[in-house]
Amino acid sequence: MGRLVLVGAIGGDAQKASALAFGAAAARAGVIVLTGGGDQCDDEVKNAVIEGARSTGEGGRYIGILPGTSDPGGKVVWDRRANGLLIHTALPHFVRNLINGVTPDVLVAFGGSRGTLAEVAFALAAGKPLFFYGNGSKGPAVPRLRRNLKECFERDEEDNVRTFLAEPLRVWPEIAGKAWTADDLLQLLEYRLGLAEDWDKSVDALVGQCIAAARMKGPLGSSPTGFPGLPIDPESKQRFEREIEAISE
Repeated sequence: MGRLVLVGAIGGDAQKASALAFGAAAARAGVIVLTGGGDQCDDEVKNAVIEGARSTGEGGRYIGILPGTSDPGGKVVWDRRANGLLIHTALPHFVRNLINGVTPDVLVAFGGSRGTLAEVAFALAAGKPLFFYGNGSKGPAVPRLRRNLKECFERDEEDNVRTFLAEPLRVWPEIAGKAWTADDLLQLLEYRLGLAEDWDKSVDALVGQCIAAARMKGPLGSSPTGFPGLPIDPESKQRFEREIEAISE
C-alpha cells in the first residue's frame, strides 16, 4: 500500500563518482530517486545518480524531471520505463527547477551553481529536509554553494534572480500554501547555507538518514508528494501520484 520514500538529488557537474555512489546506495535502500535528468550518461549529477541507481541490478527506481520536450508540438511527454519515469515537462530548465525542489520528501544537494541554488531555495520554502554532500573534484558542496550564492545572486545579478527565482514563482505563485518572493528565497538561502555542513559519513548512512528524515515528517503510505502539477497538463498532479505508486510496487 502507498509509496516509497522519494529522495531528490540536485547538483552541478564534475561529480560523477559521488553521484553514481549515491544512486547505487539509494537503489540498495529501496527508495525512489528524483533528479532533473536521466536521459543520458555523463558526469552531471542529474544523470549520474539515475545511472547509479539503474546499474546496481537491484531494481533501482527513479524519476527524471526534464526541461523542454521530445515532442515537436511542445506537449508534455510521460516516458514510462521498467522501474522509472522520465517526464519531458515542456518547461524551460530554470522553471522546471521548482519541481525538483518541492516534489521529493527529502533532498541531497551536491555542489552547484544557479540552478542548484534555486532548487535548494524551493526545497527550503517547501519545508523539505535537506542534506549537503560533495566529495568530487570541485570539493565539498557547502563552500561551493556559498561562493556561488555570492557570485550568482548577491552581486547585482538581477537577471539571475529574475530568471531562476522570480520566474518559477510566477508559474507557481505559492509553495506549500504560502506566497513567496525572490527576496524571501534569497534570505532562506543565506540563512541555511550559513548553518550548513557537508555530510561526512558514508553514502549508505546518508541515504539511511534521508529515509529517517522523511519518515519523521509523517507516514508516507497515503500522503502525496509535493509535485505541483504542470501548467499545461491539468491532470498531471494526479497522474504523477499514480505513477509513484506504480513505481513503488
